[in-house]
Amino acid sequence: MTSQSQQTQYFVLPAKVVYAGALAFILSLILNGISIAFVSCDSLSWPTPFLFTDNSPAKLPINLQTVALEVADSERYGMYDDNDWASVTPAGHGFVKIGDGENYYAISMYHQLHCLNGFRKMLGGEHRNASRLEHDEMHVMHCLSYLRQMVLCSADITLEPAFSAENTDGRKTQAAYGTGVTHECRDWVEVRTFAEENYETWKDKAAGFAASEISVVHSN
Repeated sequence: MTSQSQQTQYFVLPAKVVYAGALAFILSLILNGISIAFVSCDSLSWPTPFLFTDNSPAKLPINLQTVALEVADSERYGMYDDNDWASVTPAGHGFVKIGDGENYYAISMYHQLHCLNGFRKMLGGEHRNASRLEHDEMHVMHCLSYLRQMVLCSADITLEPAFSAENTDGRKTQAAYGTGVTHECRDWVEVRTFAEENYETWKDKAAGFAASEISVVHSN
C-alpha cells in the first residue's frame, strides 16, 4: 500500500509589495499620533467650552440639565397682563456680569422673551407717542429677524402630529397644533437661578440701568 504525499504550496509576495505595506502601516501610525497630539493640544487650549477664541464668554458657565416641556394652552401670558410677562424675567433684566472687568452680557433666552413681549405690546395696542412709535417699528423689525434666526439656531426636531384641515379658500391641507406634544429642553430654571445669583454680585451698581417692562415686577 503506497501513501500519497501532500505537497504544501507557498506564496511569495514581491519585495515591493512588502515594503509598500510596511510603509503604509508606519504612515498610519504617524498620522494617528499627529491626530492624538492635535486633540491633546486642543483640549489644553480650551479648558472650558464657554469661551470664544478671544477669551470672551460665549455661554453661561453652567451645564444645563435636560428637562421635558409639554406644550399646553394657557390663559396666562396673554395679550394684556404685564405682570405675567414681567414674571418670566429675573431681577437684573436678564443681564449678567461675567469676568473680572466691567463686562455685562444679555442672556439670549431673555432677549428672545423681550422680543416676544415687544410684539405683544404692539399687537395689544399699547399707547405710544410718536417718537416711541418710530422706535418700536425699528425694534419690531430687529426682533422679527432675530427670532427667525434663533428658531433656526435651536433646530427643534420634535415631531408634532399633523391632521387634515381646510384652508379659508376650501383647499385641503395638513396642519399641526403642537398642544400636548412633549419637547426635550434645557432647564430654564437653572438659567434664572444663575442670572439672579449673578445679579446679587453687581446689583449695587445697577442704578444706571434703564427701567423696562420688567420693572412692573422688579422695581429695584
